[in-house]
Amino acid sequence: MTNACCETMTDCMSLSMLKAGSRGNILKFMIDCDDMHNCRFARRLKEMGLHEGASFEIIQNDGSGEVAVVCEGTRIVLGRGMASKIKVEVTEGACLDNSTFGKFCRRFGIRCRM
Repeated sequence: MTNACCETMTDCMSLSMLKAGSRGNILKFMIDCDDMHNCRFARRLKEMGLHEGASFEIIQNDGSGEVAVVCEGTRIVLGRGMASKIKVEVTEGACLDNSTFGKFCRRFGIRCRM
């Protein structure tokens, strides 16, 4: 049986929702480029190797602070707000238990693993 919880909501998955050890690919940045600071931040992420299509692995994410990611050989630590603006496709890993998807899975007794 497939896991409907994680499969149907993959397009809404963000870096901030994944447990340490999760791996996948970056789909897109949900950053408003009308704000110059956000555009600079997105450009800086791309310069560091965090870009659309890049593969990543979550190194640290306890659900309340920063998110540490290794992307294309570069270790990057992001604040939770910016990590939530990076939408991803997960190839291996699991949702945090306190994320929206984790709560949904627990409520219906589904083990939320990719």
